Amino acid sequence: MKVFKKLLYVFLLTISFIIIGNTSSNASGYQKLNSLDFHAYINDDGSMYVIEDWDIRIEETNTLFKNFKKDKSKFSDITNVKVTDLTSGKSLTKIYEEMYHVTKDCYYALDITGNKFEIAWGVGLDNTSATKKYRIEYVVEDAISKSNDCAELYWQFVGSDFEIDAKSIKGTIHLPTQAKSKDEIKVWGHTQELNGEIYVTDLDKVEFSVNNFNSGNYVEVRIAMPTEMIKNSGRTYDGLILPTILREEQKWADEANRKRAYEKFITVAIAIIVIAITILIDVVLIMKIRKYKKLVNNEPIIKPSQEIKYFREFPREEASPAEAEFLVLKNRFSFFTTEIGNVFSANLLNLYHMDYIDIQEDKNNKNNTKFILKATEEQIQGIKNQDERSVYEYIVEASSGKLELTLKELQKYITSHPSSITKLQKELEKSVKEKLYNKGYINKEKEDEYIKYSGTKSLYALMIFFIAFFSIPIIGTMNILIILPAIVTLALIIACIRNINKVINSLNIYSQEAIDEMEMWKGLKKFMEDLSQIDKKEIPEVVLWEKYLIYATAFGIADKVLKQLRLIYPDFDTQVGMSTSTHINLMLGSSIGNTISSSINTSMSSAYSSGSGGGGGFSGGGRRRRRPEVAEAEDSRSNKKET
Repeated sequence: MKVFKKLLYVFLLTISFIIIGNTSSNASGYQKLNSLDFHAYINDDGSMYVIEDWDIRIEETNTLFKNFKKDKSKFSDITNVKVTDLTSGKSLTKIYEEMYHVTKDCYYALDITGNKFEIAWGVGLDNTSATKKYRIEYVVEDAISKSNDCAELYWQFVGSDFEIDAKSIKGTIHLPTQAKSKDEIKVWGHTQELNGEIYVTDLDKVEFSVNNFNSGNYVEVRIAMPTEMIKNSGRTYDGLILPTILREEQKWADEANRKRAYEKFITVAIAIIVIAITILIDVVLIMKIRKYKKLVNNEPIIKPSQEIKYFREFPREEASPAEAEFLVLKNRFSFFTTEIGNVFSANLLNLYHMDYIDIQEDKNNKNNTKFILKATEEQIQGIKNQDERSVYEYIVEASSGKLELTLKELQKYITSHPSSITKLQKELEKSVKEKLYNKGYINKEKEDEYIKYSGTKSLYALMIFFIAFFSIPIIGTMNILIILPAIVTLALIIACIRNINKVINSLNIYSQEAIDEMEMWKGLKKFMEDLSQIDKKEIPEVVLWEKYLIYATAFGIADKVLKQLRLIYPDFDTQVGMSTSTHINLMLGSSIGNTISSSINTSMSSAYSSGSGGGGGFSGGGRRRRRPEVAEAEDSRSNKKET
């Protein structure tokens, strides 16, 4: 079973890297042809007039082009070139200068280095995208060779260095005159993937098509027609060529048939292997479902000894604000960014309450509120709760030895030292959990199971993703025997996720005592949130709310509590002002807790978003403007396969 899991992980990771790689490779400059349609008209003088209609999706590209390898044995020249933007109906302006980035709405048709003839035109989509239609027209002089027994067209309409994929490539070739019968016209098509068709559709017409064309492939047509169709050509030869053509094409056809048979064998073999693996996976999944159901049934349900709506006391006096917040969250093992900010602020207020620090509020400018560190080294070690000690030490570090700093300086330190926040979060979580372990509140073994099953659930979700978005499209409609097992597997995976959720929810990670205390802390939070709905007799006196406010800050409801207290006690500010306690005056008389919490949450969010770890630099891009190259009419009389 462990080997099965490892293999599954390797498979998913491999597919992920492939996907990421493909995504990265297409990130800068992209084109894809929706369709590429050819209309070729063969003239009786051996020339061929060609029209190409491009329906193309273009992204971040400024120039498209097409080139032809010059070869006197294939043709003598390319003339009468025109380029039209069919989308706008505009004929592009011809220029007579080679440009790597051609001016928008201009084109050139020139001999270039590398013994090539190039047609290039500017599309002007450097930083945007659009679907456009273009028409290219040109005449290929002496495209047809003439021998004693036939005239031959041997032309590569799309070359193997063509860099653009196409959903569909179609072509119609019109002969100069009608043949006496279709049998007089012999046609062959060549493409590497053997996914095209070519037919004589009329006495003077040949049509071909290729679907799902992949760049790096080629599309080539060969036609042997009656020699009398061509009156004259610059490439006229004495002798018989048809027997040679037939031998070549038969050889390539035999090779193509062997390749098709082999591919069919591989397809069937893969289908059998896929079905076998799928059945094996299904058996494993069924066993897993039975296991999960058994685990749920065997796990006793631990509920609070008493359901509590409101609780006005502190469930455990020595519990730190971080512990209280952690227990309120229940079944979560890490704080979110805002939660760690609230806990940080609550610990600051608690340290102030215990007289380890002093807070001097600047009512005119909250950012100038000052924290003064008062504890000696011995007193710091005497702080009972490690999480509170960690916060104190963090303030010491942020003050750079000055033992005092403003709220603004603290914000700046947090934002500019993101790794220190990550470290502090881990320290707070670790100290809280260690205390809960020591009290017997958390069952470490059950916690490990929770983490393990959560990871397994994520693995199941990945399996669904890859099966749904990759396996099924690849299979297509190949075989119903493959699709059905895949659907069954998807259903079983979903059933596994449902049952593993039940296992996760049923795990008794916390002891009965912990569950009871959680209920009390949630009752206390609810009590503070709903003060305005509770009988005033049940609400503690104003002077006692200093400590409540510390925990309200940890829960993120301090501002709400203060607003309700002012509604319940019309003379709230007067009572606070009469208090001899500077702590009460500061914490209840102002919204200092909320101010600190809000400021620190903002700083921490900024610190987390800036991230930590290695790496840097590289900005502004450098987007490559792809100029997809089409190599036409290259020497392709060897290694060709029949369509």
